[in-house]
Amino acid sequence: MAIKEAYMIDRVDWQGDPCFPLSTWTGLQCNNDNPPRIISLNLSSSQLSGNIAVSLLNLRAIQSLDLSNNELTGAVPAAFAPLPNLTILYLSRNKLTGAVPYSLKEKSNNGQLQLRNLVSLVGYCNEQENMALVYEYMANGNLKDQFLENSTNMLNWRARLQIAVDAAQGLEYLHNGCRPPIVHRDLKSSNILLTENLQAKIADFGLSKAFATEGDSHVITDPAGTPGYIDPEYVFKLNVNILSQCLFS
Repeated sequence: MAIKEAYMIDRVDWQGDPCFPLSTWTGLQCNNDNPPRIISLNLSSSQLSGNIAVSLLNLRAIQSLDLSNNELTGAVPAAFAPLPNLTILYLSRNKLTGAVPYSLKEKSNNGQLQLRNLVSLVGYCNEQENMALVYEYMANGNLKDQFLENSTNMLNWRARLQIAVDAAQGLEYLHNGCRPPIVHRDLKSSNILLTENLQAKIADFGLSKAFATEGDSHVITDPAGTPGYIDPEYVFKLNVNILSQCLFS
């Protein structure tokens, strides 16, 4: 991967092909195309220096790119703007100079990232007593129903593993891709929805909490969630953190 060489990135798990790795590359997500392409890259706080690597402009499928909190210098390449799928770009806390190309600034400020592993909000209705949220249609319902004896779908182990990976990538974005981080607080099989192709997406953010600031390690709040899916420490100490969300989800 040219970006790895350009910035001399030395991450233990960055070995082999990024979309066909022996172990998942930290901060990187690929789509399910044939061949798969990189759609999300988080290089925040990676001690990057020098100009923004030209090789980043070759990521034609990229949707989310985080280069924040580094030592990058020089101008923001205007070639970022034509990237067809780029809808979110973090460049803060660097030493970049010059203006951000207008079309790119507009995209970064106003674009809504349609993440593969989070159910997308399509619209809403707010008319006095008639209130509703409209989400994208998920043809195969929720994961819990797929495990019922009368389910029409028989999930093989490959499909189950991919569902687990999809859900984990959704959590990874909430915890590491959002500023500040977000904890779901009620991740369970009935809140994991499946598309027609059994792609898993996390839903129901009614109990979610955002950290007060990006650097916080936990949120102090009253217990909420479903029994059996809640960290006991959260119940007794009233603080929830990213690690407990991963272990008890």
